[in-house]
Amino acid sequence: MFSSNYLAKPYIKDRSTPKTLSYQDDKKARVTCKLSRGEPLLRFSWFYQKDSDSSAKGGCQKVDNWRPLPSSITLETPFNKTSSSSTIVIPPNIPPVGQPACYKCLAVNEFGNDSLITALHRYSKKSHHLMGINLCE
Repeated sequence: MFSSNYLAKPYIKDRSTPKTLSYQDDKKARVTCKLSRGEPLLRFSWFYQKDSDSSAKGGCQKVDNWRPLPSSITLETPFNKTSSSSTIVIPPNIPPVGQPACYKCLAVNEFGNDSLITALHRYSKKSHHLMGINLCE
């Protein structure tokens, strides 16, 4: 997986927390979790949090109200012990425009774990705006 010769807990790249992605409402969204280190990797797990679950509108919370992913969200990169990344694919119109959702990737091995939270906002193709939220690329 990595070129290092030592064992270490997972460490996820791109430490902006929470990371924010914006997608047009009629497009599939992809959220990726990439490791910069962590051997041996045992597993990636994904969870979600609806906007209504968080105490701050439009914000992801680090609290323990994370749920398993709904069946409509698929895992694009199947797990194997040499994977250094995992990607989920979120169908169009999930979450609906104006109702952001948060996704949490958790990478775990015998030495520890690391996680990254990503907020996903949808904007309407017709309006080209995100109801008061700045778009991020």
